[in-house]
Amino acid sequence: MRNVTNVFNSPESTKEEVCAAGEKFVIALYGRINVNSLDELRVIQYTRSIAKQPVAVAFELAILPPTSAACAENSLRTYNQVQQWRDNISLNPVNWGWKLAGGFLVPILTSQAPAPESLLRLISCGCKTGCGYRCECRCAGLTCSTMCGHCRGGSCMNKKIQDFHGSDDEDDPEEATL
Repeated sequence: MRNVTNVFNSPESTKEEVCAAGEKFVIALYGRINVNSLDELRVIQYTRSIAKQPVAVAFELAILPPTSAACAENSLRTYNQVQQWRDNISLNPVNWGWKLAGGFLVPILTSQAPAPESLLRLISCGCKTGCGYRCECRCAGLTCSTMCGHCRGGSCMNKKIQDFHGSDDEDDPEEATL
């Protein structure tokens, strides 16, 4: 782990080195040194969790580690912060895991969709009213979308909430998380 921390402390580290070091660190936090990526670890964790759960229980997405793409963005932000603490203020945050939105710096959560598009198309609810706590989308940890039968992602209690700037970033893949 010392090599990982050295990457974050060095002002000469590249984005690729930072992302790789961050992923190694998170994999180690999950106690799985012998996997190649967080995405591989997610599959292992998912498979083990599903095997242990009764069929009627909704799967908790929060128990999975972050995706490699989400970890990469978080690692870039962490590196940027460490470099600021070390008085290396020459880094532009927009190049290190942040973006400008409405005049504010906001974190880039990920550079990839939360799941393959073909899988996301399979997840939609058949709620007739409201999309409350029994909503299939809500149980899967997702907001309703235009694919949902009744609500179309707009007339329910599980719709995408607009951000604090009043804009809806639904089409922005950087806002997608899982």
